[in-house]
Amino acid sequence: MNYENMTKPELVSRLRQNDKVFEDTFGHVAVGVAHVALNGQFLKINKHFCEITGYPEDEIRENTFHNITFPEDISMQNRARKKVLDGERKKYERTHSIILHFRRTFLCRIELGRKF
Repeated sequence: MNYENMTKPELVSRLRQNDKVFEDTFGHVAVGVAHVALNGQFLKINKHFCEITGYPEDEIRENTFHNITFPEDISMQNRARKKVLDGERKKYERTHSIILHFRRTFLCRIELGRKF
């Protein structure tokens, strides 16, 4: 699609459509998804993430990703995140342990990458 030839109202309309598609996908995907800031704060979580971890949404938002991460995984994750942010790596992926609300752990897939 050629956005250069669109008027501002057309661009705004397209942006709203794209936001709706994203929200629908995020909310209805069959896996748990969480968007996390660099400081570990949860920015956006879907209901499946809450169901899988056993944490209510309000309690997850009061926590950070680091608080529910298995301690042995945190330092490795921090080193990998720094390499991505410093441009040494394009992406970081690994299996990661999360401490569930009821104090068991499970493995999840972590992907960290630069958007641009």
